[in-house]
Order: sequence, then C-alpha cells, then structure tokens
Amino acid sequence: MLTLYGNLESGNVYKVRLILALTNRPYRAVDVSQVRGDPTTPAFRAINPIAKVPAIKLEDGRLLVESGAIRVWLARGTSYFPEDPWAQALSLQ
Repeated sequence: MLTLYGNLESGNVYKVRLILALTNRPYRAVDVSQVRGDPTTPAFRAINPIAKVPAIKLEDGRLLVESGAIRVWLARGTSYFPEDPWAQALSLQ
C-alpha cells in the first residue's frame, strides 16, 4: 500500500490526496506537521532530504517527492493524464 507523508495544512499535500481519491488508490497517511517542525527531523529527512511535504512511499519501498512528480506518477494510465504529448504538456502547465 502507498504511504503518503504530509498534513492537511499543505496545499501540495491536498493535490496529491485529490488525485489519490480520484483514482481510487488506497493509501496510508502519515501526519508530518510543518507547524511542529516534523519535516526537519532526522527521521523525515531520511525520507526527503530537502525537508518538504508531500512525499510518498511506493509499495516496493521507493520514495517519490514533489507534488507534481507524485501527481504525474499517480495519474499515468488514467483519464487524468492524457496520452498525447501536447495534451500532457498542457496539463502540466
């Protein structure tokens, strides 16, 4: 199962939560609060060295960070990410 690291205060985490919901992907959420300073802890920096949320751990243990990259990875192969290269570029614009 995917693991999403982030919090409800983050707009970038919201974007990832939205594509997870739209694609009906089950995931486990781990609260990483910016208010508490969680992203700067050694434990979280081992997940994302730049100390930012969101981050996602894939089923095979690989880690992916940055909301745009996560959203593209989750949306590929669905109607939320077009196959046409021009349409892809427009969707990322």
